[in-house]
Amino acid sequence: MPRHYAYLKISEGCNNRCRFCIIPSMRGNLVSCDIGDVMAEVERLKNAGVREILNISQDTSAYGMVNRFQYASPKILKSMKRRPLQRII
Repeated sequence: MPRHYAYLKISEGCNNRCRFCIIPSMRGNLVSCDIGDVMAEVERLKNAGVREILNISQDTSAYGMVNRFQYASPKILKSMKRRPLQRII
């Protein structure tokens, strides 16, 4: 893997129960990583020379879901945007 980009896991599991998917059975319900821990990892990666971060999880759009109508995904992306990285995906 090239050193200029890195994968960053932001959550584990999934709350969706799609009939075709085994992830909830294997990984359990969605558990988001703490935003402070995620941002500390972003800073560590940036200091290591990473210019592009790829956020990954089983259900990235549900990161930080507090309730049915409130998501933290925009919050984490705004926080990451303040870091001088080339690209965040």
